[in-house]
Amino acid sequence: MRRITSALLISALLVGTLAAPAAAGQTTYNSNGSAVIAQGSWDAYDESTGTFSYGGATAWQEQGKPAFIEVFTSSAIEVICDNGTPGDPADDYPGAQGSGVYGYGSASLSVGRSYGSALASAVIDVDSFTFDDCTWSWTSDLLEDVPVSLSLTGDGDLIMERSSGSFKIPSQINAHGSFRATYRSASGSATIDGTSYGIDYGAIGKVAWSEHFNEN
Repeated sequence: MRRITSALLISALLVGTLAAPAAAGQTTYNSNGSAVIAQGSWDAYDESTGTFSYGGATAWQEQGKPAFIEVFTSSAIEVICDNGTPGDPADDYPGAQGSGVYGYGSASLSVGRSYGSALASAVIDVDSFTFDDCTWSWTSDLLEDVPVSLSLTGDGDLIMERSSGSFKIPSQINAHGSFRATYRSASGSATIDGTSYGIDYGAIGKVAWSEHFNEN
């Protein structure tokens, strides 16, 4: 069974809305809306060589707003770092050396009927980075106009979830909210700058939310 839940689907969207009351310093806050979301992730590990890789792509479009896409990928190898005493492994420590990319920007997104398919594409700027735990170094370069895409086909049953919650301190704080999600698992691929990645865990769906917060 694919490891996919609505929590994965709503995370990119709801983190920002849930933080809004405190960030904006409002005494009253209301939010409601919906968004279609398509996303997939991948990971691999070779125990014999100590190499691993992972990544993901998420495209979403809130109702009445433009679509966006976020992509990231990283690959590395496990190493033992020498902490400065030649020939003495007692102070050595495990680390990793690798590279990856991260990017975010406007995109086109189309979602098929009953969330049976999804296609997103964009040309965005991405950060290309390298890291080395042994030297505690990090480098980053901006790559402009990088083509990225996400193609998914629904391959699971339609799942529907709903939840709600509230928090109240009499005469001080009153907060309540709810969200619902409809989605299905999916398979497919993501492409970043010409390199294709097979999706291990994917989903296509829609989330809707409603929130209220007021503080006296």
